Amino acid sequence: MNCLVCYFSPTKNTENVVRIIIEQAKHIYEDIDVNNATIIENRYKDIPYIKHYDLLIVSFPVYSQRIPKIFAEYLFSQHINCDKALIVTTYGGVTIGNALEDCTAKLLKLGIKTYGAISVPEKHSYASAFEKYEYYNIAQEEKKKILENFFDKCQENLEKNKPISLRRKTDAAVFFSQRFISRLTVCIPKVNLSKCVRCKKCIKSCPTNAIDENLVINSKECIRCCACVNVCEFDARKCEIKNIISKKIVKSGMKMDKINGIRIFI
Repeated sequence: MNCLVCYFSPTKNTENVVRIIIEQAKHIYEDIDVNNATIIENRYKDIPYIKHYDLLIVSFPVYSQRIPKIFAEYLFSQHINCDKALIVTTYGGVTIGNALEDCTAKLLKLGIKTYGAISVPEKHSYASAFEKYEYYNIAQEEKKKILENFFDKCQENLEKNKPISLRRKTDAAVFFSQRFISRLTVCIPKVNLSKCVRCKKCIKSCPTNAIDENLVINSKECIRCCACVNVCEFDARKCEIKNIISKKIVKSGMKMDKINGIRIFI
């Protein structure tokens, strides 16, 4: 059987989670194609429709309570020869909003039904905005067991042809664009040139090519993923949350109970 994994993960948190799912999938699927849509070049490549997949695994971090727009535009423009999917997401502990519901609905428009969805709390992209911060840090072995058990339960749904149904929640965020919410919440990451060693890892890490050779960020292209902050080994990049309300919400989310933060739908 064939499986396609398509994921988006600027800070690598989501990639680390979906890799656990991939290892579990290897017990069932002989052929697994992995498409890392974080890489710009990969988003210019069409998924070959001629190849049939028995399962599609979609994986992404939740941005402003939604699927990252840049990833959604790529994934849902594809003609994927598959009719069954699992959704694996990560989030910073604040809220997953309607990300899973939106993804399920968009997949259905492509003729793909969802047989399981999970959202795992990970380090928030904006965590470095706090001098001292706490964030979800579920032990790796515990996380591995949860994800493996989730995948096995989803396989039962697939065998019984039992797709899940997720209803969209009423939320104030649905009335605002993802771009608007992110811009309202966080500033473009700033660079401290006195600390910067010009390694250019920040440029390479950016999923939208928003950072030029002079280390200046294009505000129109920046999606506030903070990958450049995360990858900097010299603390030369800084994340700043714009307002006190957003700061309180993010901080309270990062301190929530670890296990209860996991959202599973099977």
